[in-house]
Amino acid sequence: MKRLISLLMMMTALSSVAMAGTVTLCDTIELTTIDDINLVIPAFDETEHALTGVDVVLNVTITGDAHGENTGNCFAGGCEWSFWQDASFAGTDLDGTPLYASDHVELGGTIDSYDGIMDFGGASGYTVAFPEWTPFSDFHLNATDLATFYTPTSFVLDEETLGSQTTPGNGSYGWSTFMEASICVTYTFDSTVATEEITWDTLKANYR
Repeated sequence: MKRLISLLMMMTALSSVAMAGTVTLCDTIELTTIDDINLVIPAFDETEHALTGVDVVLNVTITGDAHGENTGNCFAGGCEWSFWQDASFAGTDLDGTPLYASDHVELGGTIDSYDGIMDFGGASGYTVAFPEWTPFSDFHLNATDLATFYTPTSFVLDEETLGSQTTPGNGSYGWSTFMEASICVTYTFDSTVATEEITWDTLKANYR
């Protein structure tokens, strides 16, 4: 009798395997003029699986340059130019913690009287790149409430930029500041996969 009960229990049992899976989704801002950052964390839509973990990574990179072309005359020794810029981002982490990053850039140099070519280079012009700034590089946000990730989540950083350039006078001068940003979320989830049901013939063959 014990053998028969054991056989019946094995016959009706389904074998299952617990499996862990991951999926990574991103929202990206391509290279553009610096501005407020508005990204969306894509929702977890594997509804047939149980969400067990979330890892959200933020990346922001700032680049730019100061440029100018003097069309006037300079005294011996050249004309001086200078530039400064303050940039900052402020926002809130996913758990409500404040986020803030700031950077200060100073550039300067000397140019000569107009060389006859409006190319922002040569003797009378300049194009000088800012040092690349990464206010958030592989920055892991604090994702604590898994329930909030079943719908898209907005992530915003407010940007503020102030700058000034001192130049010789006549000519064309300016600066450009650019940004790239991305937010990627990796979801970890559990899934149970059922295998083939054990048949009577298989059971008998394996039991002998």
